[in-house]
Amino acid sequence: MQQLAAYLEQFGQRFEPRLEAALSRRDHDYTPDLLAALKWTAMAGGKRIRPAVLDLWCNVAGSARPATILDAGVAVELVHTSSLVLDDLPSMDDAKLRRGRPTCHLEFGEATAILAAQAQLVLAFEVLGEIDAFKRDLDAVPTLARAVGVEGMVGGQHVDLYLDDSVRDLKALEYIHRLKTGALFEAAARLGVRMGDGNEDLEELASAYARNLGLAFQIKDDLLDVTGSEEELGKDVGQDTAHATFVGRLGLAESEEIMHRLLDTARAAAKDAGKSGPLLAELCDYVGTRKQ
Repeated sequence: MQQLAAYLEQFGQRFEPRLEAALSRRDHDYTPDLLAALKWTAMAGGKRIRPAVLDLWCNVAGSARPATILDAGVAVELVHTSSLVLDDLPSMDDAKLRRGRPTCHLEFGEATAILAAQAQLVLAFEVLGEIDAFKRDLDAVPTLARAVGVEGMVGGQHVDLYLDDSVRDLKALEYIHRLKTGALFEAAARLGVRMGDGNEDLEELASAYARNLGLAFQIKDDLLDVTGSEEELGKDVGQDTAHATFVGRLGLAESEEIMHRLLDTARAAAKDAGKSGPLLAELCDYVGTRKQ
């Protein structure tokens, strides 16, 4: 996976300053902790896989202004980070560690963490709105909004919190994870194709790739929650034991088998992805073998 490692390093060198610049757009007097909380989780590292998916599918489709691609990736990452801050709250997962440091609510207090997550989400749509104004047929704001809302991360998280284990069959688990994790991957891939002026067939190919990659990514998270350590992962382990997961229902071996089948399906889509196909395939390899 050397080619992917080189790409992610180069992408990160372009992406990280753009993300920090977005988080530094606004001044705030009297209570500066809000701006510090805004950056706390977002700038603590992270794999940046979702923005990379957007970038790679944009490269498959054609080309767009480099700064615009990065800004769209920033919006996607801000949505992801806001979800992490909210997921870590005492009323959700009650996590203590995220990306190797105390969770946002432990560092700044629960109220400030909630407000910071709201500010990240609003900032994401501010950035996307500017892109939509430049490229009017992109529909970036409604596409990402659907990935966040009732048919996306919010809906998936609510089902995960409240659906009784007695009815958590595989269909329900797939529904939860496709919404909680897969919807944002899929939105990123679709936006990438549109930004590169790709056609509808390519957008559907990208969607199939991202949908399977996202579900595999979540199953791998469930596996690592059982087999990993806090030192390796940089976050709490054992967080997924409150409710049934793929691992809880099927065990480690069968869950890993399902993950690899999903990754094989994503790889098949990557074969038709032209010049970025090998990197998209390597990304599948990375998801299946990652340690954090």
